[in-house]
Amino acid sequence: MRILVVDDHELVRKGICSVLSGEPTLTICGEASNGRDAVEQAQSLRPDIIVMDISMPVMNGLEATRTIKRLVPKTEIVIVSQHQDSEMFRQAIGAGAKAYVVKSSISDDLLEAVAKVSHDENYVQRIEPSDSTHTLDTKEVLQRNEALEKTLRANEKQFREMLDALPVAVYTTDAEGRLTYFNPAAIKFSGREPELGSDQWCVTWKLFYSDGTPMRHEDCPMAVALKEGRIIDDVEAMAERPDGTRVWFTPYPRLLHDDAGAVVGGINMLMDQLLIPQTMESSAKT
Repeated sequence: MRILVVDDHELVRKGICSVLSGEPTLTICGEASNGRDAVEQAQSLRPDIIVMDISMPVMNGLEATRTIKRLVPKTEIVIVSQHQDSEMFRQAIGAGAKAYVVKSSISDDLLEAVAKVSHDENYVQRIEPSDSTHTLDTKEVLQRNEALEKTLRANEKQFREMLDALPVAVYTTDAEGRLTYFNPAAIKFSGREPELGSDQWCVTWKLFYSDGTPMRHEDCPMAVALKEGRIIDDVEAMAERPDGTRVWFTPYPRLLHDDAGAVVGGINMLMDQLLIPQTMESSAKT
């Protein structure tokens, strides 16, 4: 089953891709960052399913869904949205979508929704009814969200640039531990480029505590944080890379939460005492 993922936030797209890549029958055939791009890629790639955000620049997801269902009717669409409201759900289904998943429950519900749609079934997530005293103006909401999303994209871009410039290895995962982002320093730290969507890439290393005792990967601070919700700070560890070289580091994992407080992933900084001065010296020369 070939999937096109559409969302204007790169980190969200990568997170969705990592969830989907956990199912071996699914293949990510492309990514798009706005509705117009989604329409173009739908026509060229002919994916089986499109996972589509609603609030996007250039063309929103509802307009893109209507256009795609007219031009590529065999492609089914799963809407993912931050709106847990029956009116937005009604608008999405009316536009031609076959499923609607609230973003806060992507890790729990997206694979089920895609599986239902792949068998020509609708997926109806529990959606809160609209307030009877207020009729949701979908156009107004989308316009308001477009302004907000523009600000968020600018902030996200600045945040990514900051992470990319850090001399410290940083990576993020989804709630299942699948890699969703890594900065350039993480490549230097690990000795190779990690694979997005894979389980924590450090599973290819041999890990040791500071006294030389082997550390099981399920006991590493990031895995413990994701599995048990416990944050373990200031653990000195040593990693033996696949090429046999070794590096001492201190991990600083933190959990990422959605607006409802549910864990949606984690972020980890690996403080390599040798990496930091080397990177800073290199930056100073440029």
